Amino acid sequence: MAGPYASSGWSDLPMDLLIWILHLLELPEALTFRAVCSSWRSASAAAGGVPYRQTPWLVSLANETLPAGDQHPRVRRELCDPAAKTELRSLLDPDRTFQVSLPRGQAVACCGASHGWLIMANELSDLVLYDPFTATLIPLPPITVFASCIEGVYGDEGKIVGYRYGCYTIGRVYDVQSPGGYFYDKVVLSGPPSTCRAVAVVIHLDGKRLSFARIGDNHWQQVSVIRISGDSFADCIYHRGRFYAVTMEGILKSWDFGGPDKPRKKTVIAEDDEDMFDDPVITRYLLSTPWGHLLQVRVFLDTLQRNNVRIEIDRLDLKSQTR
Repeated sequence: MAGPYASSGWSDLPMDLLIWILHLLELPEALTFRAVCSSWRSASAAAGGVPYRQTPWLVSLANETLPAGDQHPRVRRELCDPAAKTELRSLLDPDRTFQVSLPRGQAVACCGASHGWLIMANELSDLVLYDPFTATLIPLPPITVFASCIEGVYGDEGKIVGYRYGCYTIGRVYDVQSPGGYFYDKVVLSGPPSTCRAVAVVIHLDGKRLSFARIGDNHWQQVSVIRISGDSFADCIYHRGRFYAVTMEGILKSWDFGGPDKPRKKTVIAEDDEDMFDDPVITRYLLSTPWGHLLQVRVFLDTLQRNNVRIEIDRLDLKSQTR
């Protein structure tokens, strides 16, 4: 029998103590933390995002084991499948994995990850921000408000039933999920959505266009178009207050969205560097280091060794505008 001084249960721990405990956990344990009870879930929401301790994790679709006797014991569902799950795999311990369910109808494709948020294309091919830690969903402007790109096709009841590419062939109608899988190349955030007027930048339309929207906006604004047939945007990143985008030919540009007016554009590296290399460049990536450097990663097709690639990493000197 409980006496007058019986101890409280784990669900009665003070909120500030629960948040302090939460910040000591890695992401998988923190995701489990929020599923314990309503008070722990409230503490997860009050913590306002991913835990401070952030060991790198890779995110991929999880393989599903089918019943015994099936000829194909492992299967990978598509993201649009309501039963699909993502698998987190630790970079420090590859055998350590953790599965997370995606919100129903909000995961036709994963288009990026920034500041603890996944950027997903939903069942209408619109972009949404999803926080797997708190299960929060925040919509971005719909796909139909990209400049001169996508036109909605509406049914008798006024619902969108398909899309046309306004910048390509007008006649063909695509189903509502198809553009979500290939229209977006990458989406990057300037900070968590709670940050004042956080900005989302998206590479889209076969890497030819760069557009942005502030969280809460109802439209996308185009900031750059590549009209050269052989070039396209390869990657985009947010680094020390500016967005940087590199093209396949090595041209590097940046944009500052901090002012009230239009984004301030700057060409950091203007020359094509393709002729510098004997091997063709397959793709490029930009990396922002914790110590403040901006790196460019080039992936080459190694012509001296069959079916091999070579990777080179350069530090970009943003002051002298060199590699």
